[in-house]
Amino acid sequence: LVLRAQPATGSVAGVVTDASGGAVPGAAVTITRPDAGLTREAVTGADGGFVIAALPPGRYRVDARLAGFRTASREGLV
Repeated sequence: LVLRAQPATGSVAGVVTDASGGAVPGAAVTITRPDAGLTREAVTGADGGFVIAALPPGRYRVDARLAGFRTASREGLV
């Protein structure tokens, strides 16, 4: 018999790109869950990628910001 527990947390990973599809390194990525008062932050790497881990289940909003670019937002991530 093998028992496995499912993790109680998840993660959000993504890549921030510009209008031409090029990677945007150094962008500040913020994920929020307003109903729980939770906020976490990350900075994109050289490939524009980011990972924010250890997130409890819920509905989130993600914002990516960098000077000289319009802020990109996604709401309703579950």
